[in-house]
Amino acid sequence: MIDAALTRPEMATLRQSGERQALQEWLRQSIAAVFPNDGELMQISLPVGHLDADQSIQMLDAVATSFHEKVALRVRLDRAALMIDFKTVVDDMKNRLEAQLKDLHKMESAPPPADATAIAFLKERCSLERKLLGECELQLLTFHLANELDDRSGRSGRYPADAPQILQRAAMARH
Repeated sequence: MIDAALTRPEMATLRQSGERQALQEWLRQSIAAVFPNDGELMQISLPVGHLDADQSIQMLDAVATSFHEKVALRVRLDRAALMIDFKTVVDDMKNRLEAQLKDLHKMESAPPPADATAIAFLKERCSLERKLLGECELQLLTFHLANELDDRSGRSGRYPADAPQILQRAAMARH
């Protein structure tokens, strides 16, 4: 994180004010990051000693931003991989359901005697698969919306206030 923080544009004046190697070493020894009470909020502290107060704030902001960008990138990459896998599963489910519906149509339109038990079983199976497919498509939509919200927050620098409503409306529209 320290290397990433030092390469940020806002750190240019700080990099020029001292030797980069010495600053990196001092930061590695001085900066502390903890998650109090095993929470989700990170507390970063840095003694003022080597830097003045403004430079310390600038450095803390750069470290926090670098950490957030790295974590956000990891979350996006994980979500993208999950979306690809999930999309594959949804596509396989669609193909399987389509094949089952064709089989059902053949069974129902076949000349007598029709196997009523097999037809009833296949109808129930198709119904359950349709329901499961709908739930999976909703989850896929949720992934897409989460990515869109992340993109918006990346462009605006803050998480959209309407994010919960967007997700809720999408879920309601699906059902």
